[in-house]
Amino acid sequence: MDDAILVAKAAAGDQDAFTLLVERYRRYIYAIAYRIALHEDDALDIAQNVLLRLVERIGQFDGRGPFRAWLAAVTAREAVSYRRRSQRRREDLMAPEEMAAMADGRTADGRTATGGSHAPAAVAEALDGVRRREMVEAAMADLSPQQRAIFALRFQEDMTPKEIAERIGLPAKQVRSQLCRAVARLKEMMAEKQ
Repeated sequence: MDDAILVAKAAAGDQDAFTLLVERYRRYIYAIAYRIALHEDDALDIAQNVLLRLVERIGQFDGRGPFRAWLAAVTAREAVSYRRRSQRRREDLMAPEEMAAMADGRTADGRTATGGSHAPAAVAEALDGVRRREMVEAAMADLSPQQRAIFALRFQEDMTPKEIAERIGLPAKQVRSQLCRAVARLKEMMAEKQ
C-alpha cells in the first residue's frame, strides 16, 4: 500500500495503517538516528522519540515530497535536539583492546589463550570492522550534530541542500556551508587517521 494512503488513514485514526507505517520505517528511523548520534543507545532513544512524536504529528505531513523524506527530516531534527540535550556515551560490550588481544591469541590480561595462538579469521575481521567503524565514528563525532544531520540527509538520503533546508528549517545557504565544512572536516580527519 502506498505511503500517502497509509499516512492519510493513520492521520484519520486508523491504527492498522499507523502500525504498518511503523513496521515499514522503524529500521530506517533507527539508521538515520544512528548516523547522527553515533551511539546505539542514543539512536534507540531517538527512534523511540520519533515514533512517539509521529503519533502526534502524522497529520502534519503535507504530501509535499515523499513521506520517507519527511520522516528523515523529522528524525534528523529529533536527533540534533537529543544530542544537544544529552552528551551521553555508550560503552562497547568488548573494548577494541580486548578484541586485539583475542586476535593475537591472548587473554585480556596478556596471557596466551588456550587452544593455540592463531586467531580465528572471524575475530580478525570483526576487529578490522570495529577499527574502521571507530575511525568513521571518530571523524563524524568531530562534526556538530547539525552537520551530521545535514551530511546524513545529503549523502544517505540523497536530498538536495534546498530540500534539506526546507525540511529542517535552515536557510539553504547555511545548509550548503555546513555541508562543505562537514565534508572538508571529514576528509581531514580520515587523512589524519590513516
